[in-house]
Amino acid sequence: MPFLISAGQMDKHEMWTASHALTKVWGGGIAECSCDDSPKKRINKLIHSAEMVVLFGDPGSYLPDEGSWMEALGARRVPTILVATPHSSGSMPGSAAAYAALCDHLRIPLIGVVQFGGPWEPKQRFLDGLPWCGRIPVDVSIEKGNGDSLQESVELELEELVGIMKRRFSTLKK
Repeated sequence: MPFLISAGQMDKHEMWTASHALTKVWGGGIAECSCDDSPKKRINKLIHSAEMVVLFGDPGSYLPDEGSWMEALGARRVPTILVATPHSSGSMPGSAAAYAALCDHLRIPLIGVVQFGGPWEPKQRFLDGLPWCGRIPVDVSIEKGNGDSLQESVELELEELVGIMKRRFSTLKK
């Protein structure tokens, strides 16, 4: 299963919501990990998990004597999904492009970039040349303790997004 990381620092609740929305459609469970944890001690167990792994925090942050989670993902060629949040204007911050470039530099198999929230404007997104998969709407309703139910109005959008990611994921494994 892939790792789900943020393009920089992203609110923990947003990452939790994004990961639960994706796994509700993708299937399987979620393993959670903090970017403050030791990648050297945790990554081997996590990459052999049958669950999607969500990293909370900034995966590019350097940990003394450890390196960064990004370096660890690259060293082990772990398939990864980047999550980016747009500005209130709808434009995407430069961190999305910077983290995609860092994935390329570190040879992290990047499944794609997913937008969390904001208006989805495919023409604008694809002009920047990043491997966009789609958007997770902010209004996706994931209710803890209530079967993690999704609003029907966003289920189709999430199914399309997950379909794109699964196709890309399957081509990485060949």
